[in-house]
Amino acid sequence: SNIRLITATHENIRKLVAEQRFRNDLWQRICEVEIKLVPLRDRMEEIQALANNFASSMEGGPYELTAPTLSILANYSWKDGNVRELRNCIRSMTEFQIDKKLTPMSIPSRIWKRIEKRSDLLNCGDSDITEDRDSRRVVILFFFNEVLLT
Repeated sequence: SNIRLITATHENIRKLVAEQRFRNDLWQRICEVEIKLVPLRDRMEEIQALANNFASSMEGGPYELTAPTLSILANYSWKDGNVRELRNCIRSMTEFQIDKKLTPMSIPSRIWKRIEKRSDLLNCGDSDITEDRDSRRVVILFFFNEVLLT
């Protein structure tokens, strides 16, 4: 039968082979075509387009990312997970959507925990973001149709 194997890694396989931590014969079998992608953190200008694409194609969608949400996502570092982390973030946000809109309130807490440390991200768009000193977490106050959501 005809099988095509597609693999992905963030490791330097050539270096691992040289260090004898990856089998050279296996590397020679799977390395027909090598595609190197620049990490998302190094191509920040693509984040809004990718986020909008994910939001429009998610099951149950299309969803709309609000301007403050896009601003926050576009300025987040995405250093740990790259495009997969962005996609998973958008997927998680769909569980907390309001009328198919993805707001800063829907951004997962794992992302907010790292954003809290960057005050420049806490002053974007039409959202009012303040620190709740008792619980040491970010509380987002956002207005939709004269309804305050916290």
